[in-house]
Amino acid sequence: MPFFLFLFLLFPLVMPASSPDSVIMEDINVTATVYDGELSKIPGSISVLSTDKLEQYTNLSVHNTLNSIPGVYMHHGTFSTNRIVIRGIGSRTPYGSNRIKAYINDIPITNGDGVTVVEDIEFSNIGRIELIKGPSSALYGAGLGGTIKLSTKKNPNTIETGFRYGSFNTRKTEASANYNSEQFNINTSYFNTKSDGFRQNNHYTRHNAIVSGNKKINNSDLSFTVLGTSLNAQIPSSLSRETFTQSPQSAASNWLAVEGYEQYDKIIAGITLKNNLGENTTQRTTLFGGYQNTFELRPFNNLSEDIANYGLRSFWFFHKDKFEIITGIELFSENYNWKTFNETQESVSIVNKINEHRMYGNISGQVHYNITSRARFSGAINLNKLYYDYAGLDNDQGQYGYPVIISPRIGLSYKLTSSTTSYLSAGHGFSAPSLEETLRPNGMKNENLKPEQGWMYEAGIRWHSNNSRIFIDGTAYYIDLNDLLVTKRISEEIFTGINAGKTSHKGFELQSNVVISDNTKFPGNLEWQLAFSASDNTFIQFNDDGINYNGNKLPGIPAMNMQNTLNWSPFQQTSLTLNHWLHGKEYLDDTNDLQHPRYNIFSFNIKQHLNINKKIALELTAGINNIFDQHYASMILVNAPSYGGSAPRYYYPGRPRNFFFSLFFYLQ
Repeated sequence: MPFFLFLFLLFPLVMPASSPDSVIMEDINVTATVYDGELSKIPGSISVLSTDKLEQYTNLSVHNTLNSIPGVYMHHGTFSTNRIVIRGIGSRTPYGSNRIKAYINDIPITNGDGVTVVEDIEFSNIGRIELIKGPSSALYGAGLGGTIKLSTKKNPNTIETGFRYGSFNTRKTEASANYNSEQFNINTSYFNTKSDGFRQNNHYTRHNAIVSGNKKINNSDLSFTVLGTSLNAQIPSSLSRETFTQSPQSAASNWLAVEGYEQYDKIIAGITLKNNLGENTTQRTTLFGGYQNTFELRPFNNLSEDIANYGLRSFWFFHKDKFEIITGIELFSENYNWKTFNETQESVSIVNKINEHRMYGNISGQVHYNITSRARFSGAINLNKLYYDYAGLDNDQGQYGYPVIISPRIGLSYKLTSSTTSYLSAGHGFSAPSLEETLRPNGMKNENLKPEQGWMYEAGIRWHSNNSRIFIDGTAYYIDLNDLLVTKRISEEIFTGINAGKTSHKGFELQSNVVISDNTKFPGNLEWQLAFSASDNTFIQFNDDGINYNGNKLPGIPAMNMQNTLNWSPFQQTSLTLNHWLHGKEYLDDTNDLQHPRYNIFSFNIKQHLNINKKIALELTAGINNIFDQHYASMILVNAPSYGGSAPRYYYPGRPRNFFFSLFFYLQ
């Protein structure tokens, strides 16, 4: 097949505007499509959070930030236990996020097993988030739920230092030094975050260091990123209904008894070279690598992991007149060695041990064509090949992979008027099972387990007023998913995977910005932001252990979410932010016998910027979260089992009312 047939494609995307600088869509460029272009010209679903939006939150945890995007819900059990669900996909993973892909400065932070940990990234150093919702395999390969693309800040010449302090002895210190010139820039930052937590066995310590920069060399740009993380976090685990109701500050008794925790050191690094090859052609290549060493002390056994990976991403861009063409390749290789063991003062006994080698490759192509001055077509296609080999105890070894998976996507946008744009898109996505999901309880591999695959169809409309003070973005979508991968819990430490047959995911998302007042003097600037999503996620065909769940709702997915944000800057250097989250009910299990009711959370913060002189400035922030002390579960463990007659533990309690303040110094 000739390579240029790959250009039968699409990767459509769209922006629900979410910050003051995104009200005028034509001014916002995105790179999540690999094509660097204006959002108003790209059909499909993409959300952009710029620096202004990110700075509305305390950055002690990223969950509030991501939950401000319609269609996205991040369960937040603790600082180190989270789960991201996008359009109903990813809700079945017990303690982490998969079915999505994530990158920072074009470096993958998703491992070879599809697991993504964004919560250990220091978001104080992130200047931009671009998030693709739904199947995005046409560009990024395996990632049925979507793709998150993070970009670090490019700060001016400053030295910054400061600290934050809050309830439960939560504190964070940070320092950064930045140099910026026409030919070279470098940003260095260090962060130390600690918290005693409001629960037992809930201590948390994290160190982050990041160095990033860019150097112009003739017609080329050379950029680099090095990110290091050291984490030590105790694990309070989930609670039964009775304990959750009466004593939410408690830890699960078995985890408390051993003072269970996880500890890891991780580093990722990448270097990107962008070349201008001619008037109409550019090329961008990223080489990356990473290493992680993990230890987890658990009540049933201990876990040790070593992960090392490397790879490259390379894309070629050609544009002329009415069209752009992009072709690219991504190669990834990872060695993953893990073991579970029991340890006493006298001996160490191995429970299980597996060495894995994971490899995948993506070949992709895109075309964007301006049919007329009003209509634009986009197409994309991706070919993915995944391969594993492994060796375990007792000479247990093998190799397996899946046939090449082809993921196309097409889309069309049409400018109805000067202020109104509509779009349609359809795209394919997939997620492959991890090696652990393919293993049966007896350790034998399940040869019949299939990758989950699905198609998403969406239609949307964007409108802004003539003065650009009002912006509205509405999207309706339908995802038809086959062979849904379900993690089935056999015991507290043993999991396996099954294909759940067929599910449907339907939903509506709305995001709007309204500038109520825009004055340089009192009453200043007043802006209201709304993010709303409602969804219906249903088992169409699913039979497990002889029980028919057809027609039931998938658990762990809120029926609706809404966030209202009111930002008021009465004076140029003073801002007040009031946030309201409405979280809809969600089922706890496949039978739909149990559910967690809807709840409301309110938070407030005030920020004051003070210029001491031309070179020194201060910034003070104070606020309160969960103002009305709502009792709620911030994370649900879907289908929690019961062992030894104990009650199932479904609930991670959300934090009660808590306070915080911060003080930062800036030297220019």
